[in-house]
Amino acid sequence: MLFTQLLPELPSALVPTLVFSGSVTVAWIRPTRVPQFLPLAFLAAGVAWASFYGHRLVEQQLPLELERKTLTVSGTVDGLPRTGTDHVRFDFKVDHASRLGKAVKIPFKIRLSAYGAEWKPKAGDRWQLAVRLRRPHGFQNPGGFDYEAYLFSRRIRATGYVAMRQPPVYLGRSVWSGSIDRVRESISARINQALGPDPQTGFLMALAIGDQQRIQTEQWNILRRTGTSHLVAISGLHLSLVSGLIFLLVQWAWKRFEYGCLRLPAQKVAALSAMVFALVYAALAGFSVPTQRALVMLIVGYGSLLLSRQPIRARIIAVAMLCVLLYDPLAVISPGFWLSFTAVGIILYVTIGRITGRRFINGLRIQWAISLGLIPLTLLFFQTASIVSPIANLLAIPVFALLVVPATLLAVLVLPFTALSQSLLKIAATFSFLGWSWIEQLDRHVPVDFHAAAPGALAIVCSLLGLAMMGLPSGFPGRWLGALWCLPLLWAPAKPSPGAFQLTLLDVGQGLSTVVQTKNHTLLFDTGARFSPDFDTGTAVIIPFLRSRGIRYLDTVVISHGDTDHIGGYASVSEGTPVRRLISNVEKLNAPEPCLAGKKWEWDNVRFKILHPAQDAIINGNNGSCVLQVSGKWGTALLTADIEKQSESLLVKRYGNSLRSDVMIAPHHGSQTSSSDIFLSAVDPKWILVPAGHLNRYRHPAKKVIRRYSRKKHPWRVSGVSGAITVDFNQASLTPVLYRNQYKRYWHNIFYPEQEALIARNKDS
Repeated sequence: MLFTQLLPELPSALVPTLVFSGSVTVAWIRPTRVPQFLPLAFLAAGVAWASFYGHRLVEQQLPLELERKTLTVSGTVDGLPRTGTDHVRFDFKVDHASRLGKAVKIPFKIRLSAYGAEWKPKAGDRWQLAVRLRRPHGFQNPGGFDYEAYLFSRRIRATGYVAMRQPPVYLGRSVWSGSIDRVRESISARINQALGPDPQTGFLMALAIGDQQRIQTEQWNILRRTGTSHLVAISGLHLSLVSGLIFLLVQWAWKRFEYGCLRLPAQKVAALSAMVFALVYAALAGFSVPTQRALVMLIVGYGSLLLSRQPIRARIIAVAMLCVLLYDPLAVISPGFWLSFTAVGIILYVTIGRITGRRFINGLRIQWAISLGLIPLTLLFFQTASIVSPIANLLAIPVFALLVVPATLLAVLVLPFTALSQSLLKIAATFSFLGWSWIEQLDRHVPVDFHAAAPGALAIVCSLLGLAMMGLPSGFPGRWLGALWCLPLLWAPAKPSPGAFQLTLLDVGQGLSTVVQTKNHTLLFDTGARFSPDFDTGTAVIIPFLRSRGIRYLDTVVISHGDTDHIGGYASVSEGTPVRRLISNVEKLNAPEPCLAGKKWEWDNVRFKILHPAQDAIINGNNGSCVLQVSGKWGTALLTADIEKQSESLLVKRYGNSLRSDVMIAPHHGSQTSSSDIFLSAVDPKWILVPAGHLNRYRHPAKKVIRRYSRKKHPWRVSGVSGAITVDFNQASLTPVLYRNQYKRYWHNIFYPEQEALIARNKDS
């Protein structure tokens, strides 16, 4: 399954099916060959099933000719809508779609947003809507979140917005579809009514119905830094503890019922009750992927008790993993799949066959083993790991799992009794406050996390081997040598040699952010946009990229001008990464160094020179943007920000042929007010990198500019299409590396083999 999800193109399901059939046939005819052919058969079966499943989802693709066209769709609101500051976002299951009265085929499940409207959809409601859709598209950068993979794993094959010019038409409420979500919505409203703006409200909602949208951004940051995010996700921990508590209570009660015990053993009644309760709790959580994994594992475990079989813990995990992958081959895309199963595997590794001591000491040892054992994976997925996770979880797990969750679920069970339910919710909030205070104090007073570059495959293998050595029972000689095998996790990526530098134009949508790295220094030129109070490219793109490259601080940040698509991510960057030097003319930043022509410095034999604006020239707006030239042993790069023809002309008059550069960041995102003929002739770049968002509303890069590039034979690439674009100035031939091509997966929308097709996409939109 994992092999299939790593492929850039899906293989036909026919070939692995034939291999599977042939292997089983040979094993049947020649039983002595079963051991040799069964592994091949299982591998082929997994590839065949994952390929078949993937093909069915890929076929659910929005036709290109329907992108950004107004469609009329009818269907059902799926799941709980998420309310933002100025919009509501929800998933929609489509029953029928049409354009201009003619039926069209679109994906079965889409994600929609409605902006600035009083209309609020509810779970399970059926509506007829006018929508505009596009294929899923997200930022593609090293270390960044793969939004397209996230949507694909949730079977969402198109995103868009509700065109409110045509009022939504209510079609009633489905009797069965969305019934569970309506219950969850009702519980959410009751919790809101009982607790109001209490900071613990978000935690109780997450633990009761799996709805995490009320958890504040700063709370999420603290949870991540302390390694306690799992506390507010309904997964194996909560499902196991709560169902285990039900098992013990039912078993205790049934043993006192003599008539029942004579006909049905208490253990089987308890196992059945625990399974039913786990199923109900998973339904309240919306059957999220982590919940599905835990539910399958519990059903396998309790099922063995019902069948009077001795459960083998390792076999339970294997069967649970098999069932999860058969149900959802895309589960391997999720970091949660690997983290949860690895955590359970660690528990088995450090407990099976060991001589047990005091329960408290064993609990500490297990928690410490899980925290250490998950470090390679957390560094791989998030480039960060928590140092205080064992200490934070030592108190937080008992408080949340044994006090907060039972009190919250009991409050949900007695919802008809309003006064009693509200009292229980307030008690649960008090317990939650105690656990949260402990986590918050640790975050405030202890250096809680560390960052490292994303480890490679070899480093992961070595570290897992080392951790396995460290987890051996007491008495094994040389256990400490396992720590040496973990050292590759700290390896930093190769850096440019003296005189060389690496330039990366990040994919930040319709904005600009460029990282220039020399052997010992890093410069950040602009920081992209802020899209909402909770989302900006500083947090989503720049910081993850810096961590993936092992960059712990920024020597210099240059903010070219004050437009939000260039300055929007700076607050997050400065908060998440130390900035030693800020250069900018933006007044609100109050930078100690203005950006003025003539300023220059040198790092590792690489020269940096600011070319614009001049001190004696008063230029406002885009034409006042900073322009930076970077020169090394193997080439020169020109970073132009948002200058337009006026400033381009000034630069040509002032510097002439000194503007010549091998790589140029296109002025003003490739707008038709920039990239004049005289400027292009003076710079004469070998490559032009265009910082423009995919299908942006400004239609950048402009058709005239693209034709101008082509006429002058300047090859170009667009970050919104190619993802992050990296150029290594360490050799004579400079070839941009496109992240989308480097990290291509079959679910990614690589729309255009030739980027010149972008002209046609923008032509008559």
